[in-house]
Amino acid sequence: MLRTQNPLRLIAPRGGFVGKLRLVLAVVAAMLLVAVPAPQLARASDPILIGDYVRVVPNKAAIRAGAAPTEPLIYQMYKNEIAKVVSGPYGCPVPPEECTGGWYEVQYRKWSGFMRQDRFAYTGLAGTTIAALNPRIVVVSLARQQLEAYENGILVLVTPVTTGRRYEPELVTPTGRTEVLAKLSPYTFHSPWPESHRFWYPDITVRYAIRFREGGYYLHDTPSRPRGGFGYGTDVPHEDPDGVTRDGSRGCINMPVWAVTKLWGWIVEGDPVKVIEG
Repeated sequence: MLRTQNPLRLIAPRGGFVGKLRLVLAVVAAMLLVAVPAPQLARASDPILIGDYVRVVPNKAAIRAGAAPTEPLIYQMYKNEIAKVVSGPYGCPVPPEECTGGWYEVQYRKWSGFMRQDRFAYTGLAGTTIAALNPRIVVVSLARQQLEAYENGILVLVTPVTTGRRYEPELVTPTGRTEVLAKLSPYTFHSPWPESHRFWYPDITVRYAIRFREGGYYLHDTPSRPRGGFGYGTDVPHEDPDGVTRDGSRGCINMPVWAVTKLWGWIVEGDPVKVIEG
């Protein structure tokens, strides 16, 4: 049976007392079953290096025209969005606390400018070694909650994602190498679980769905997740920047709309997809 999944639902699919009880139980389960702490991605003893990939740590972080908080805003990044360090560090020409930590020039998609060092943390790339052995490949890191696409060893896309719930054996995203089986647009997911089941969800239609494993596993957009709602730490119960508590997916790989749109235009049936732990 095709196990379609909808990662858009919150932890408790019902309201009232039962829904609240399920929410509490899910959070407790996450705390108890996820005995493994969140992976440590930062290189504690190393400085940020030119060419490093970094993720935004607070809910929002500004890219500015210069290395100072008074410089014009170029772009507003959100939690877990990934940028590349281009140059730095730079001192801040105006005083005090806003200048702590120095500034780096970063590149995010088509925007480049300067960001305070205390606004980001190292994430790196998980797939460079794998990419060197494959002319085209998509690599998904469960530890980083990050997707990378490569062609001839060149990175063509890096984005935060949300994978299956780490603490629910039935809902994890399986590791291993598979390939793209189908591209569907639009696509409607139907719950394989009855309405009384805690995993049930109502029908949901997405713009792009890329099936990469039998059993109903897709790469797809997830409109109900806000900006900052993808990436590191989102495969367990967490609070997103909009203040809503959400969980990991039901096994699919959720992507921001901009990222899955770009992936859709690049990927073809038969392209390999490798999901790894690290």
